[in-house]
Amino acid sequence: MTRDHAFLTVLFGLALALSGFQAWYIHLPLEEAALVDWCRFTETVDCYRSLARHGASLDVVGVNVFMAIFTVLLTQFLLSVFAWTSPAPRREAFYGAAMALSFLVSGLAVFVLLNDFQVFVSADLTPGALKPVHATSASSVGIAFFSGIVNVIAIVRGIGRLRAPGALLGQASVVAAAALVAVLVHTAGRARRDVEETLREREAAPPQVRVPAFWRAMPRTGAAHLGDASADRELLVFVDPAQDASRALVAALLTRLPQLGGDRVIYLFAPGAAGRVLIEAHKNGTLETYLRTWEAAPPTDPASERIAARQAAAATKLGVTTYPTVVTKDGSGTTLPGP
Repeated sequence: MTRDHAFLTVLFGLALALSGFQAWYIHLPLEEAALVDWCRFTETVDCYRSLARHGASLDVVGVNVFMAIFTVLLTQFLLSVFAWTSPAPRREAFYGAAMALSFLVSGLAVFVLLNDFQVFVSADLTPGALKPVHATSASSVGIAFFSGIVNVIAIVRGIGRLRAPGALLGQASVVAAAALVAVLVHTAGRARRDVEETLREREAAPPQVRVPAFWRAMPRTGAAHLGDASADRELLVFVDPAQDASRALVAALLTRLPQLGGDRVIYLFAPGAAGRVLIEAHKNGTLETYLRTWEAAPPTDPASERIAARQAAAATKLGVTTYPTVVTKDGSGTTLPGP
């Protein structure tokens, strides 16, 4: 079995190398990812269109699918490496567990390929909606291919024993170590990407010469707003589109917009996904239309999600628990202020 074990170790190592590239690449800021052109082979096999644009947000049961694949492949590789120094019964259990995990890798890899090509999702025909990309990466294809080879070997030759004295503790330790490494990589990569994109947002934003006079902890950068963006006076409006009272307040706000927005900037915030919709409607120049019809394309920009998350966290910290809430320098209430 030594030759077979060596062959499997090589397969695990090759797949892990491809998965390691994915774990690194999906966390690059989009501007940096676009410069990596050696993995962009054709319009269909393009790492940027598949990994960079959607990889960081592609989850399965709340876990990033690429980091899940990285965790399982790292577990397989470590099990196969430790097997070389283990006695025969434990060695077979380590290799058996590594081979069994290959079916999980294949399932996740197929999920990625199906998502890339959007073969099971109908196209969104909503005007302005993001159209399917229909592109995958060579690394995703390679991982599916290598795991498929291991699956064939496991089916033809059998997995063998999975249990042996002391093997369970070793297997559990390897799984825990691989999961910890994946969590650290994912956390560090996501933090780096968030910092880079936040800095770019600040550099792209117009000069801010006005300092908020109240509720300075509520982030204004990137927020949806109406009125005079350069005005010294501010109005913070927190609404929930699911509530009739919030919609009525927004209708009144639009009616009085020429009066209220002439000498002040009116910031609009909403909880959850509604906050992302507000931000993207403002970016697209359709904010007033959205506020009148409450119809908009689903949010698609990851940057909007991060801005909305910061706003929601700040609103919770500042004590916004009811909607609608209107905040001025004189305090908060549920109605619009006077002229």
